[in-house]
Amino acid sequence: MQLAELLECERLLHAPEGTRADFERGVAPGYWEVGASGGRYDVDVIWGVVQRRRRGELPTPQWATAQEECRPIGDGYWLLTYLLDQGSRLTRRVTLWQRTAAGWVASYHQGTVVTGQF
Repeated sequence: MQLAELLECERLLHAPEGTRADFERGVAPGYWEVGASGGRYDVDVIWGVVQRRRRGELPTPQWATAQEECRPIGDGYWLLTYLLDQGSRLTRRVTLWQRTAAGWVASYHQGTVVTGQF
């Protein structure tokens, strides 16, 4: 059950359809991520990318996942891992999620480009 829920939450993080307030309800205070480029991104940067995609200034990448796994790691935290195929790029992704009274909240995310066998 957690795997399907968290994969849906993950999609919403990558391409949120609501407002910034909606987006921020899905992430923990101080949320940040390490992108496939190795850069560190906070909520302001991530939301800026979302807005540029909405305006058509950036392409919205494909979304196809494989090798999805979800593991409990304690105190309501779950680790979601998967391969993300975006057409021109394959990345291995990991997100730390916490189940709260208000729903799932992402604490951290990282993407790493797959350059060899996976």
